[in-house]
Amino acid sequence: MGEIRDYSVTADDNNATPPAGAPEGMAPSTVNNTMREAYARIKRWYDDAQGAKTTAGSSNTYTLAAARTVASYAAGDNYVIKANHSNTGAATLNVDSVGAKAIVTPALNALEADSIRAGGVYQIAYEASADKFILVNGAHPSESQITLKNPTSEDTSGGRESQVVFKGLQSGSEESTLVKIQASHEGTSDDEKGQLIVGVNDGNDGSSPTTAVTIASTGTVTFAKQPSFPDANPRQSNNFIYNGDMQVCQRATSVADLGNGDSGYHVQDRWYLNIGGTPNTIVTMSQSTTAPDGFNSSLKLDCTTPDGTIGSADLIALAQIFEGLDLQSINKGDAQAKQITISFWVNTTVTGTYIINMYDNDNNRTCSQSYTVSSSNTWEYKTVTFPADTTGAFDNNKDASLYVYWGLQAGTDYNGSSATLPTTWESNNNPDRFKGQAETFSSDANNFHITGVQMELGEVATEFQYESFAENLARCQRYFMAYGGTGTDSDDYVVVGTGVVAAATNGWVEINPPIPLRDRPSITFNNMYLFDASNRFLNSVGDISVEDSATVYRSKSTIWLNVIRQTTDLTTGRAVQLYTDNAEDSYFWVSAEL
Repeated sequence: MGEIRDYSVTADDNNATPPAGAPEGMAPSTVNNTMREAYARIKRWYDDAQGAKTTAGSSNTYTLAAARTVASYAAGDNYVIKANHSNTGAATLNVDSVGAKAIVTPALNALEADSIRAGGVYQIAYEASADKFILVNGAHPSESQITLKNPTSEDTSGGRESQVVFKGLQSGSEESTLVKIQASHEGTSDDEKGQLIVGVNDGNDGSSPTTAVTIASTGTVTFAKQPSFPDANPRQSNNFIYNGDMQVCQRATSVADLGNGDSGYHVQDRWYLNIGGTPNTIVTMSQSTTAPDGFNSSLKLDCTTPDGTIGSADLIALAQIFEGLDLQSINKGDAQAKQITISFWVNTTVTGTYIINMYDNDNNRTCSQSYTVSSSNTWEYKTVTFPADTTGAFDNNKDASLYVYWGLQAGTDYNGSSATLPTTWESNNNPDRFKGQAETFSSDANNFHITGVQMELGEVATEFQYESFAENLARCQRYFMAYGGTGTDSDDYVVVGTGVVAAATNGWVEINPPIPLRDRPSITFNNMYLFDASNRFLNSVGDISVEDSATVYRSKSTIWLNVIRQTTDLTTGRAVQLYTDNAEDSYFWVSAEL
C-alpha cells in the first residue's frame, strides 16, 4: 500500500497506474478510485502527524501502531503521539515493528527522566543521519534541568563554553544583551575543571556584559564589587575581625625596613606581621589610600628587597590573633560547632593561589582554605568558608586561642613539597598549612593590599559591617593605646596621667585607660615631660627619664608609674602631670596585645 510520501513534488511525475497515480489519458472510470486513494493517504498521514495516536509499551519502551503503512523509516518521518506512560530515562520508539530507535533531544542527547509524561502529546521526527527519533517538544524534567553542550572539543582556558543570554528590546526596536551566563573550562589540560561567569550590562556594554561574578573550579567566588545583602538590622551582624577597614593606626601610618626579626604590630591596629625564619625579604608596611569602592584605606605591604631564595623555615604572613573570650559563639568542640566565613578585598601584584590558615592554639589543630588572585594589581573580592570543628573547644579566657593567617610566602617547613592542604580540621602539621602559597615578594616591584576584612559565623559572606572610627578605635584600645604624636589619632601635649611628687627626683603618676585592657600592660615611651604645678615645661627630654627599670604597678584599668627625674628639682608634695610634647617622637604606649 502506498502512502503520501510516495507521491512526487512534481505534478507530472504522479502518473503511476491508478489508483496510485493519474497518468495522461486515464480512463474516466479510474478517476474516482484515484481521488479516493489520495484522500485516504492524506487522512492516514494526518492521523499520524496530527492525530496524537496513543502509544503502547512500558518503562522506557514505546511502540506505535501507525495509520500509515510503515515498512521502513525515512528522513523527516513525523509522528504526533499521546504517551501512555512517563519515561524514567533513555527511551526508544518502535513504529509498526520496524525496529526500536532511541528517542533523543534536538542535541541528540539521551532523554532525562520525565521528558515524556503520561497523557502528554509530543511531536517526534526521524533523523536519518543519526538513526534516531528526535523529541521535538519534550517536557522539561521535574527538576527543571536543561543540558547545554558545547559543539567542539576544547582544552583551552575559557573553552568548552555554553551560554545563556538574556536579551531585551529597547524603544526603537533596538535589541540589547542584558545578562550573559557562561559556563566554560577553567584549565588548560584535558581535565574537568569548570567555571561560571555572570556578566551584567551596566548600560554601556553592548553585546558583552561586564563580568560581575566568577565562580572558580575551587569553589572560590569572586565579586567585581562588594555584594550587598538586605538586612533589617545590620548592627546585629558579628564581625570577629578588628579594624577590618584598616582605618585605625595608633602606632604609625608607615613603617619601613621590616624584615628578619621584625614580627609584631607596626601600623594597622590588631594586624600582626609575622616574619618567621630568616628571610631576606624587606617590606614597608603602611596605611594606603588605594582601596576599592566603599573603603578609604587598605593595609599595604610594599616589597623593597625581594627574598631571592626562600628558606625552609621562612614564613611571612599577616595575622589576627583572637582571645578565647571572643570565640565562644563558634561553639567549637561540640555538636553545635559552626562554620566560619571570611570575606575581604585583595589587590596584589602576583597572581595565583593564596592560603588562609586557622590555627587553634588551645588544641593544636589547624585548617586552611585557598583563594585565587586572577588579575595583577586589581581589586578582587574573595570569600572562603571554614568547616565546623566538633573537636577541641576554645578556652573561655583572655589568652590567645585562634590565629588567622593570610599567607604571603612560605618555605618548605610550611609549604611542603609532598604536603596536602588541610581543608578540614586536623591535628597540626606545619608543612601542610600553606601548601600551594604563591611567592608574593619575589620582586621589589611587588606589593600586597588588603581591606574590608570580615569573619563571621555561617557559610554566607554578608555585607561588610561598618563601624564609626570611635567604635573601631575603642575595640582596638582593649589591646593597645597610644598617647601623643604618632598614628591616625595623634595629638599634642596630651596629659597621660596625674599624681604627686614623692621626692625631688620622682613622682607617682596614675593612668586610667578609657577602655579596660585585656591584661596587665607593658609600657613604651619617648620624649615625655613632667609638670609639677609650678614649672609647665620642666626642661626637655634629655632632662626627664621614665626609665624601663622604673617600678610599674599595673592592673587592667589603672596603671601607677614611678616617674624618675634625673635631677633634683621637683618639689615634694606638689601635684604632677605626665604629658607628651608637640613632636612625633613624643609618645606613650600602653600594650596588652596578644
